[in-house]
Amino acid sequence: MAKVPTKAYPTPTLSPKVMAIRIAALPTPERQRLALRKALSRYPNDANLLRLQRRLTDGEHIRRAAANGIFISYTSQSELFALALAEDLQAQGLRVWLDITHIPEQADWHLEIERALQRHHLMLLVVSRDTFTNEDTRREVRTFLTSGKLVLPILYERCEVEKLGLWLSPINFCHSYSQGLEQLRRLIKPQ
Repeated sequence: MAKVPTKAYPTPTLSPKVMAIRIAALPTPERQRLALRKALSRYPNDANLLRLQRRLTDGEHIRRAAANGIFISYTSQSELFALALAEDLQAQGLRVWLDITHIPEQADWHLEIERALQRHHLMLLVVSRDTFTNEDTRREVRTFLTSGKLVLPILYERCEVEKLGLWLSPINFCHSYSQGLEQLRRLIKPQ
């Protein structure tokens, strides 16, 4: 039997406005952010998509994500800072996960980190100069972003945080730890 030729139809290109409407209808903020990241890679300056991005990264979404658990990602250079930050946030009643305090000595380190990345919904990324070259940190950020979760940069050292391509504005701890902590607390702790 001879094959019947089929006519190839081009897939329709959706306008950014229609994309924004369809993305907003997705069932979870994580799925919405994931689809929005793809749409913004195609239309980075579209007002409808940028408006949706602001809505999906507002204070309410950040607080909801924090209520579902906070994962702290850091490099060895900022380990003591990350530990102090985790302790201070836990003292304020927030559920914080930090590898050096939550992984038992005999456990599979990578497996425990993967599980924690799945369970938590807000990442505090402690940003230092070596963040950009540390493969473990980059993998953790990639895992969070490809899950549609929020990554909040915490500036431990001055550096060009914009290069990370994150949607949330950084919290600056460079000048004053206590001011940075207060700004972070106001952002992530329920009112």
